[in-house]
Amino acid sequence: MSGLFSRMIWNLGVPIVRRKLNKKYTYSFHEENPEPEEGFLLLGNHVHHADAFLMALNLKQPVSFMADREAASFSSYMGGLLTGTIFRSLGTEDMKAIRKAHTLINRGHSVGIFPEGRRSWDGRGRSDLHKTARLAKLFHAPLRLVRVEGLYLNQPRWAAQARQVPVDLYFKTITLNELDTLSVSELSEVLAPYLLHDEIKAAAGRRVEGDAFAEGVENLLWLCPACHSMDSLKGEGNRIVCQNCGAGSLLNGNLQLSGSPFADLGEWNEWQGNHKFEKKEILLSFEAELSSKREPALSTGKGELILQDGMLLFRIENRTMRFPLHELHSYNVLFNSQFYFTYGTKRFCLRTADKSLYKLLQICDALPR
Repeated sequence: MSGLFSRMIWNLGVPIVRRKLNKKYTYSFHEENPEPEEGFLLLGNHVHHADAFLMALNLKQPVSFMADREAASFSSYMGGLLTGTIFRSLGTEDMKAIRKAHTLINRGHSVGIFPEGRRSWDGRGRSDLHKTARLAKLFHAPLRLVRVEGLYLNQPRWAAQARQVPVDLYFKTITLNELDTLSVSELSEVLAPYLLHDEIKAAAGRRVEGDAFAEGVENLLWLCPACHSMDSLKGEGNRIVCQNCGAGSLLNGNLQLSGSPFADLGEWNEWQGNHKFEKKEILLSFEAELSSKREPALSTGKGELILQDGMLLFRIENRTMRFPLHELHSYNVLFNSQFYFTYGTKRFCLRTADKSLYKLLQICDALPR
C-alpha cells in the first residue's frame, strides 16, 4: 500500500473513529516529547480492544498496527487491509509478519506492535523486555512508546459489563541517536514503565462509575483460596462467591478486594497461576469442539475435553487425541471460550459453548519451556 493512499485512508478514518470513541470514553493525552517526523516503531501495552484506536487519535502520521488474524472477523480483516494493518497468525506465519513490519520500517513507514502479543487478562503487562529491546535495535528506527492507563478498568476482558473510567495515554519518543547509545539492557529499563504497567496496582484512587463489578469474574478466576476447589467461583453483583464452600469477598470498581486473603484481583490471579496440582488430578472436563481451519480433514466435531497429568485429551466416540501440554506452542484464548494452539505443524482450535478456557491458558503459561 502506497504512503499516499495510507495517509488518505488515515485522514478519513481518524475523525470517524474519534466521534465513536468520544461517545464511549473520557481520555487525555500526555506527551513527554514530540512524535518523530520520520517513520517510527510504536510499542505499547495491550489491555483493551480499543488500545490501538485511542493511540491513533494522537498520532500525526499513519501507523500500520500488527493484529491477530484469528481474532478478526471478515469485515475487520477487510477494513484492516485498507488501513495497512499487518495481520499475523500465531505460529508459522508470525515471522512473516515481523519481516513485513521490518520492510515497512525500512521504507520509512511507521509500525505499531503490542509486544505481549495478546490482550492482558488482569491488566498487567508481561512483555519480554529483552526480546522487545533486541527487536527495536534490529528495526533501527525511532521509538514511540505508549502507556495506556485506566482503559482496562472500563471493561476487563473477563467482565460482563462495561464501566466508566477516565483514560490517560502517555507518549514518549526515543530518537534514533538515543537508541544507538543504549544497550539492550539499558533499553529494556526504558521500556519497562510502558510495557510492564500494572493497571490494577495503578487503579487506586481512579474514579469508576458502574455496578456489578464482579459479574463475569469466573472467566478469570477458577481456584478458591479457601477450599481450593476448581471452577466453583461465581461473580454475583459485587461479590465473588465460592459455590462449594460459600466463602465470599467483595470486589470494587478499582478491582480491589475486601474479605479476601488477596489485596486485589491481580494478586488472586497470580496465586492461582502458581498453584501446584496433584499429579493425576483432573483439571478440566467438559464438552468441547475441536477443529483445524488449515487442515479441514482433522476437524473432529464435538467431544469431551479432559486436562489431566500434563496432557490435553480430546475424546470423540471411540477415538482419543492426545496433546502433551509442553509441546503446545503459539497458543491463545479468544472470546473467552476459544483456545487456539499449534501442535507439531498443525493449528487447532478448541471451542466451548460457555466455559472460559483461561485456566488452560494459565496452566500452559506456567509450564517450564
